[in-house]
Amino acid sequence: MITIKDIAKEAGVSTATVSMVLNKKEGISIKTREKVFKIAQKLHYVPSASAQALKTKRSHTLGIIIGQLSNSYSTDIIAAAEEVARQFGYDIFICNAELSVDNTIQCLRALSRRDVDGILISVSMNPEQHYVDELHRLMDNGTQIVSLTRSLEGCGIPIVAFKDDDQVCQSITRLIALGHKKIAMLTAPKDSWMNYYRPSVFSRVTQEYGVYNEDYIIHSEIDMYKAKENTIDLLTRHPEITAIYGINDMMALGILQAADELGIKVPSELSIIGSDGIPYVNFTKPNLTTIMTPRYEIGKRGTKKIIDMIEGRDKDYEEFVVIPCTCLEGGSVTHPKLDK
Repeated sequence: MITIKDIAKEAGVSTATVSMVLNKKEGISIKTREKVFKIAQKLHYVPSASAQALKTKRSHTLGIIIGQLSNSYSTDIIAAAEEVARQFGYDIFICNAELSVDNTIQCLRALSRRDVDGILISVSMNPEQHYVDELHRLMDNGTQIVSLTRSLEGCGIPIVAFKDDDQVCQSITRLIALGHKKIAMLTAPKDSWMNYYRPSVFSRVTQEYGVYNEDYIIHSEIDMYKAKENTIDLLTRHPEITAIYGINDMMALGILQAADELGIKVPSELSIIGSDGIPYVNFTKPNLTTIMTPRYEIGKRGTKKIIDMIEGRDKDYEEFVVIPCTCLEGGSVTHPKLDK
């Protein structure tokens, strides 16, 4: 079995130095830390979890609660979190909340029973009071928490996320700049947290440019098939629409399918823009134009922040780190036809 003596010998440092690095003690240079961690990984060193917990009063484990595991947004967040956690010697437990407040609370309690040092929350939902109370109870008991969405803004919890305002503004101003005036939005159900910012930003921006139409805002389940059904209904009632913004790419893919079924050419007769930048957008015809959410960067920065909080290097518990969005150009957006 590999011991810290083996690591010390290969690294050319003392066993005390290796112990300090592995136990996250201060006073060791970054260069030495990285060297020791790399050798430990190379030698497949596995510390005794129980002994380490006794020494540090930490479990060196994190929990991450995902809104919907089947979503590629979530898998990118998990991959990024695991990459950073591994670098710092932490293991991760993954919980799938399936976009439910009750499930999220159950996940929080399950992770608490496992004595995780910190919990990352990547669930977009309304911050109901009993949910926020549960988060504060865990924080009062010493568990660090970081939110990877804006849904907990104003709840006294640090956030690393993108701003929905940025996503919507980029999408709508891009369409308006191309000359579109009849712009629709396919958004989430009315009781969804995703409606907290996006429809109001859409309304504000379209009103500023004088192109607002209340009938063009459609609420739909966050599902490609429901989005397709609702788009067919919308375009049948309002054939004058020249562009549609889908609040995520799965909905935008449903819009694209609806256009195909109705015989509407994209983008010459209808422009479509989505949000998220999931891999599927590169396999449609035409490729979908989308506003990319920096999910991998969010996962990395959020995990680094929570580890810094656990280890006492970061004490800003109400910080909001904003990661900007970027536009991924596809072939689904162009100038509107003059006769529409």
